[in-house]
Amino acid sequence: MRRGFAWTIGASAAAMVLAAVVYVVGGTQRLSRWEVVEVRDPARIQLNRCVFRSGGLRPGQELGPTLIITERDSELALRLGGLLALRLSPDSTLDLPPPPARWIGRHRTLGVERGEVALTCGGRALGDRLVVGTEAAEIGLDGADMVVRCGAAGVDVILLRGAAELVTRDGHVHRLAGEVGMRFAGAGPPQIIPVDQRARGLVAALPDP
Repeated sequence: MRRGFAWTIGASAAAMVLAAVVYVVGGTQRLSRWEVVEVRDPARIQLNRCVFRSGGLRPGQELGPTLIITERDSELALRLGGLLALRLSPDSTLDLPPPPARWIGRHRTLGVERGEVALTCGGRALGDRLVVGTEAAEIGLDGADMVVRCGAAGVDVILLRGAAELVTRDGHVHRLAGEVGMRFAGAGPPQIIPVDQRARGLVAALPDP
């Protein structure tokens, strides 16, 4: 009887531990979800290259990982609850990753393939890290307001508040703080560029994270 009783206690304890592991890893690891805050002209916005007809994409809707393409006159603002808010300008392409998680998948890359995106980030909550990826560099956010542009002139990173760490594809590290702009064009070193009024306006119009 003692052996059977001990086996029952041991099995129950193991089951409790397994349930706790499943709960932590599966049930609570995701910190938040991408939420649509504002949308303009949804008929000109594509998700995974499929067009949402008017009324299909709406505020309050949650999005999973997807490729977002905004066409002429369309804009999309998203929020990752308490962590980050962004606005995608017209004629832009953004590769939206899954939200960062506590344990598995803590490192995510928000890919700006073309166009313009404005972002505000409150910091690195719970140690999670979300970087902005471009063809020229990866941009680590640490309590920053910024605008990232990818176009014919190159990749512009315009910082208006906080700090950011830029790591180029060849491994060079650039640290920005305060108000400063940096342009990556071709194989040469990056250039310092002024902070323009359009960037200020885009950041000022961002929703709260």
